[in-house]
Amino acid sequence: MLQRTLFELVGGQRKLDAMLDEFIRRVKADPDLGPLYPDDMSNLKSYYRDFAMEMLDGPKKWTEGGDASRLRQVHRDIPITKRRADAMVNCAMDTLEHFGVPKFVQEAAQQRLESAVYDMVNTDDLPFPEPPAEAGDRPQPWS
Repeated sequence: MLQRTLFELVGGQRKLDAMLDEFIRRVKADPDLGPLYPDDMSNLKSYYRDFAMEMLDGPKKWTEGGDASRLRQVHRDIPITKRRADAMVNCAMDTLEHFGVPKFVQEAAQQRLESAVYDMVNTDDLPFPEPPAEAGDRPQPWS
Protein backbone atom coordinates (compact mmCIF):
# COMPACT_ATOMS: atom_id res chain seq x y z
CA MET A 1 0.00 0.00 0.00
CA LEU A 2 1.40 3.37 -1.03
CA GLN A 3 1.26 5.98 1.73
CA ARG A 4 1.50 9.71 1.15
CA THR A 5 3.26 12.09 3.52
CA LEU A 6 1.53 15.04 5.12
CA PHE A 7 3.69 17.20 2.87
CA GLU A 8 2.20 15.52 -0.20
CA LEU A 9 -1.31 15.67 1.25
CA VAL A 10 -1.13 19.47 1.70
CA GLY A 11 -0.09 19.81 -1.94
CA GLY A 12 3.72 19.83 -1.89
CA GLN A 13 6.10 22.75 -2.31
CA ARG A 14 3.96 25.03 -4.48
CA LYS A 15 0.93 24.80 -2.17
CA LEU A 16 3.12 25.13 0.91
CA ASP A 17 4.61 28.38 -0.45
CA ALA A 18 1.11 29.81 -0.93
CA MET A 19 0.14 28.67 2.57
CA LEU A 20 3.24 30.32 4.03
CA ASP A 21 2.33 33.62 2.40
CA GLU A 22 -1.12 33.41 4.02
CA PHE A 23 0.33 32.28 7.35
CA ILE A 24 2.79 35.19 7.40
CA ARG A 25 -0.03 37.59 6.55
CA ARG A 26 -2.01 36.27 9.52
CA VAL A 27 0.99 36.42 11.87
CA LYS A 28 1.76 40.01 10.86
CA ALA A 29 -1.90 40.97 11.43
CA ASP A 30 -2.07 39.35 14.86
CA PRO A 31 -1.82 41.97 17.65
CA ASP A 32 0.34 39.68 19.84
CA LEU A 33 2.63 38.37 17.11
CA GLY A 34 2.87 41.10 14.48
CA PRO A 35 5.03 43.49 16.52
CA LEU A 36 7.63 40.75 17.03
CA TYR A 37 8.37 40.45 13.31
CA PRO A 38 10.23 42.66 10.82
CA ASP A 39 8.43 44.26 7.89
CA ASP A 40 10.43 42.17 5.42
CA MET A 41 9.87 38.51 6.22
CA SER A 42 11.63 37.08 3.15
CA ASN A 43 14.59 35.71 5.12
CA LEU A 44 12.35 34.23 7.80
CA LYS A 45 10.06 32.70 5.19
CA SER A 46 12.84 30.37 4.01
CA TYR A 47 13.34 29.13 7.59
CA TYR A 48 9.59 28.72 8.05
CA ARG A 49 9.41 26.81 4.74
CA ASP A 50 12.16 24.41 5.75
CA PHE A 51 10.60 23.94 9.19
CA ALA A 52 7.12 23.33 7.76
CA MET A 53 8.37 20.90 5.11
CA GLU A 54 10.10 18.81 7.72
CA MET A 55 7.19 18.93 10.18
CA LEU A 56 5.02 17.57 7.36
CA ASP A 57 7.46 14.74 6.49
CA GLY A 58 8.76 16.54 3.43
CA PRO A 59 12.41 17.23 2.53
CA LYS A 60 14.71 17.49 5.56
CA LYS A 61 16.27 20.89 4.85
CA TRP A 62 15.63 22.34 8.30
CA THR A 63 17.62 19.84 10.36
CA GLU A 64 20.24 19.50 7.62
CA GLY A 65 20.82 23.23 8.01
CA GLY A 66 21.41 22.76 11.74
CA ASP A 67 18.40 24.86 12.66
CA ALA A 68 16.68 22.24 14.82
CA SER A 69 19.25 22.40 17.60
CA ARG A 70 19.21 26.20 17.51
CA LEU A 71 15.44 26.69 17.74
CA ARG A 72 15.28 27.58 21.44
CA GLN A 73 18.56 29.49 21.28
CA VAL A 74 17.41 31.68 18.40
CA HIS A 75 14.19 32.53 20.25
CA ARG A 76 15.67 33.01 23.73
CA ASP A 77 15.50 36.83 23.65
CA ILE A 78 12.02 36.94 22.18
CA PRO A 79 9.30 36.97 24.86
CA ILE A 80 7.28 33.91 23.89
CA THR A 81 4.29 33.51 26.15
CA LYS A 82 1.68 30.77 26.06
CA ARG A 83 -0.69 33.35 24.62
CA ARG A 84 1.73 34.06 21.77
CA ALA A 85 2.31 30.34 21.23
CA ASP A 86 -1.48 29.86 21.07
CA ALA A 87 -1.69 32.69 18.54
CA MET A 88 1.04 31.12 16.38
CA VAL A 89 -0.71 27.75 16.38
CA ASN A 90 -4.05 29.43 15.62
CA CYS A 91 -2.56 31.31 12.66
CA ALA A 92 -1.19 28.05 11.28
CA MET A 93 -4.42 26.13 11.81
CA ASP A 94 -6.56 28.92 10.34
CA THR A 95 -4.27 28.88 7.31
CA LEU A 96 -4.66 25.13 6.82
CA GLU A 97 -8.43 25.50 7.15
CA HIS A 98 -8.42 28.41 4.67
CA PHE A 99 -6.69 26.17 2.11
CA GLY A 100 -9.09 23.28 2.66
CA VAL A 101 -6.49 20.90 4.04
CA PRO A 102 -8.23 17.69 5.21
CA LYS A 103 -9.06 17.61 8.94
CA PHE A 104 -6.89 14.56 9.66
CA VAL A 105 -3.91 16.35 8.13
CA GLN A 106 -4.71 19.48 10.14
CA GLU A 107 -4.83 17.46 13.35
CA ALA A 108 -1.51 15.73 12.67
CA ALA A 109 0.13 19.03 11.73
CA GLN A 110 -1.26 20.69 14.86
CA GLN A 111 0.21 18.02 17.14
CA ARG A 112 3.63 18.43 15.58
CA LEU A 113 3.52 22.22 15.59
CA GLU A 114 2.36 22.43 19.19
CA SER A 115 5.22 20.18 20.24
CA ALA A 116 7.73 22.63 18.81
CA VAL A 117 5.98 25.93 19.57
CA TYR A 118 5.07 25.28 23.21
CA ASP A 119 8.61 24.10 23.87
CA MET A 120 9.78 27.66 23.10
CA VAL A 121 7.57 29.38 25.71
CA ASN A 122 10.02 31.31 27.85
CA THR A 123 7.96 34.09 29.44
CA ASP A 124 4.91 34.09 31.69
CA ASP A 125 1.75 35.67 30.37
CA LEU A 126 1.29 38.98 32.16
CA PRO A 127 -2.18 40.23 33.06
CA PHE A 128 -1.02 43.80 32.43
CA PRO A 129 1.33 45.54 29.96
CA GLU A 130 5.05 45.27 30.49
CA PRO A 131 6.51 48.32 32.25
CA PRO A 132 8.58 50.73 30.18
CA ALA A 133 12.32 50.09 30.14
CA GLU A 134 14.37 51.83 32.81
CA ALA A 135 17.54 53.72 31.98
CA GLY A 136 20.38 51.21 31.71
CA ASP A 137 18.16 48.23 30.77
CA ARG A 138 19.45 46.24 27.84
CA PRO A 139 17.52 46.83 24.61
CA GLN A 140 14.81 44.29 23.87
CA PRO A 141 14.51 42.80 20.34
CA TRP A 142 10.78 43.50 20.18
CA SER A 143 11.03 47.20 21.13
